[in-house]
Amino acid sequence: EAEDQIKKTVGTFRGGVKVQEFGNDTLQVSDLLLARKVVEREEAAMDRQRFLILPNPLQQCNRLGQAYFYYEIYNMEKDKFGATKYEVTYQVRTQTESEAAEEKEWTTAVSYTHQGNREWEPIYQVLNLDAVPGLRKFRVVVRDLNSLQEAMSETEFRVMW
Repeated sequence: EAEDQIKKTVGTFRGGVKVQEFGNDTLQVSDLLLARKVVEREEAAMDRQRFLILPNPLQQCNRLGQAYFYYEIYNMEKDKFGATKYEVTYQVRTQTESEAAEEKEWTTAVSYTHQGNREWEPIYQVLNLDAVPGLRKFRVVVRDLNSLQEAMSETEFRVMW
């Protein structure tokens, strides 16, 4: 629910949730959670409790602000030394408001390689916005460099004035 501070009215936002099945042998990425803010707690262990996530149910961001995304990667393969190695690519594109309009190309915002020692990783990403208002699609592409498997997850959000 959201309250209009000026009119003092309350509105309800509802959306569908696709429940994914996570097996044990295929690289997978969870849904991308758009948050108002993600704070990493340094004293906590590297698991879900390490992050304090303030939700953003309206899926909207200020055009001069930041967009915070939280997601998890599952089923990464370990090498013979017990290490995982994966590449993450973040991509953004402008979404069209009508179905008849042509979709824009993906723009790669960030790409990096990470080495770890667990089969799953909790991750958050901060996307700096300095964009024209409108609907955007954000995509995360993960490539396990040990198994050469690839997984992807995407979500939409709106950049506001």
